[in-house]
Amino acid sequence: MKDYNTIYVGIDAHKNEHFMYIIDPQNSTEMRCTVQNNAKELQRFISRMLKKFKDPKLQIPLDDLLYEVERCIERVKKLEQEIEQIAQSETYREKVGWLRCFRGIDTVTAMVILSELYGFERFNDLNQLMAFLGLTPSENSSGVKTRRGSITKSGNKRVRRILVESSWHQRHRPQVGKALSKRRAGQPAWVIAAADKADAAPS
Repeated sequence: MKDYNTIYVGIDAHKNEHFMYIIDPQNSTEMRCTVQNNAKELQRFISRMLKKFKDPKLQIPLDDLLYEVERCIERVKKLEQEIEQIAQSETYREKVGWLRCFRGIDTVTAMVILSELYGFERFNDLNQLMAFLGLTPSENSSGVKTRRGSITKSGNKRVRRILVESSWHQRHRPQVGKALSKRRAGQPAWVIAAADKADAAPS
């Protein structure tokens, strides 16, 4: 239940952008905005909030939000730098390079896949891997009738989530941009051919 003497301030933080909102139930006023992941954008949004709501008490929670977002941004940067260093180690360097040849997969995604699967050689074929990740369709069959439903979502949810995130790149027309070309530089031809095949439309 809403407290009509309270102004609600919130943030939904993501890697590249944040969704911020402020709601004043008493005056039926609200403001929502998507801002890019940098302190200047956030500060501009906070300034617009203060001008619109004209309540100096908002400065405290908004400053606190800004501090928390900046802290999270720095923490993510630090963690990504550490992951990049580990990815360059002998254990991971080669396979990370291979996976980065695919659209939608960069170092962090590749490291999640490799560290969670403990090696692709564990699986006899693609069907076994997909079953392990819960990406195969569920089935409820009886007699001669076969009914298939949504994916099972069983198995390793971390890899499943990050592969689903990566698959969003397939919404766009397949093309090799500057970033992907750079990732593919020096990689084996058979890996690049496999990555291109993955982009090909099914026949």
